[in-house]
Amino acid sequence: MTASIKVRLSMKFDRLKKLAEAIPQQPKQVVVGIWGNPEIATYATYNEFGWVQRVTGRQAGYLNFHYGLDLKPGYTLQSPPRPFMRATAAAKQKKWTKTLKAGIQHYGLTNIYKALAATGRIAQIDIQQTIQNNGVVGGEAFPDRSPMTLEIYAVKDALTASGRKRKIESDSGAGRDKALFLSGTLLQSIGYEIK
Repeated sequence: MTASIKVRLSMKFDRLKKLAEAIPQQPKQVVVGIWGNPEIATYATYNEFGWVQRVTGRQAGYLNFHYGLDLKPGYTLQSPPRPFMRATAAAKQKKWTKTLKAGIQHYGLTNIYKALAATGRIAQIDIQQTIQNNGVVGGEAFPDRSPMTLEIYAVKDALTASGRKRKIESDSGAGRDKALFLSGTLLQSIGYEIK
């Protein structure tokens, strides 16, 4: 587990919780988050909470040289929060609770693992849909990528490693305005674990 952001889906029913505690060796919760790649977890954290940074002289030189941006040291860069985990959890909490309750009723208290797995899978899909839709369906959309970010991606994706001009296909993700979906790596890193 490498994620720094997780949504905990715990049983919140007092009566069910007491019954579950009476059954030894049964899992008690499912944790949904970023799995398998600490770099993606860091990227996800920056997107979830946003960030603000002042450009240093070295960064300004790098961005100016490599991307042709006219940035001066001291310029403030910022990325707004795009809370794909928190917003999904707030919007879908009742659905997840109903899924867990139905799973416990269906599988029984002796197989809580299956009920938690079903709830974790539903939560995973809901978070992935938020990423794909650039916001929770029916809610406010996340801010699109800034023009500066799109320009950096355009320059970065224009050449191959050998220096030849790259053919950018329409489905490659390059140049997309959606902030959380470029290569699909974040989307594929969403998973769950039963504890």
